[in-house]
Amino acid sequence: MRTKRKLIGGVAGLMILVAATANASLINVALDVSKSSDGEASLDGWAMAYATGPGLWRTSSTRSVSATSNGHTVTFTGYNGSTGVDYTRDYIANDYGSQGAVTETRKFVEDGFFNDIDALYTTISGLQPGKPVEMWFYAWGGGNLSGTTRYYFDLNNDGNWDTDLLGSGADYVDVSTLRTAVPNVIAPELLVGEGFAVGSSQSGAINYGILQINFTPTGDTIRFLHDKVAGNGWLNGVLISQIPEPSALMLLALGIGLVVVRRRRR
Repeated sequence: MRTKRKLIGGVAGLMILVAATANASLINVALDVSKSSDGEASLDGWAMAYATGPGLWRTSSTRSVSATSNGHTVTFTGYNGSTGVDYTRDYIANDYGSQGAVTETRKFVEDGFFNDIDALYTTISGLQPGKPVEMWFYAWGGGNLSGTTRYYFDLNNDGNWDTDLLGSGADYVDVSTLRTAVPNVIAPELLVGEGFAVGSSQSGAINYGILQINFTPTGDTIRFLHDKVAGNGWLNGVLISQIPEPSALMLLALGIGLVVVRRRRR
């Protein structure tokens, strides 16, 4: 009996260690879009990639930025359009004084980028195939607090934009910055299970829209496209959260647990 109790206690302790290890190995990566280094945010628990200055999306070049979280590197690559006006805005110097204290959250959501004519697309690579992903896209209306950012997605990276994203038949999702505000939190849970959901939040007097996507990638790369379709539709940032392959420690703990269960039944 004592041997069984010790074994069960050991398994319980190992499972706790496994849970802590799984939490520690969570991949959390953030893409922060800013005009200057003054606007680069540092979010607790997130490895940061910075699209600063001209950003990723210029009409004359292609650029990549990366961030590494718990040994996993995620890369964002922006592809240019043929013509158009692209623009980043620094609201740190212009508006922070009137909107309240400078916080890392406000740095993340208040700087942004839009393209005025041609929609530009971005690839995200380094994802773990077959492992669930949660992503959040932040859209901001700029100085007039209004606008709409339109997103297209190719989650299989097969060269075709996905369709019927919100059940309406449309192959795009519009995110308005004039939605009713919800609590100001990073990475709010807007949906349960896989799919798309649009919400909003508020930082001081700055309204911004949030698009959450939950999905399981079939490969290591996806594509998305963003463009402003009304007012100042900006892309402010992207958050990616994923749990990678289970560790050998977790598999060992599960195996021991099964042995204990079988012995107790005997």
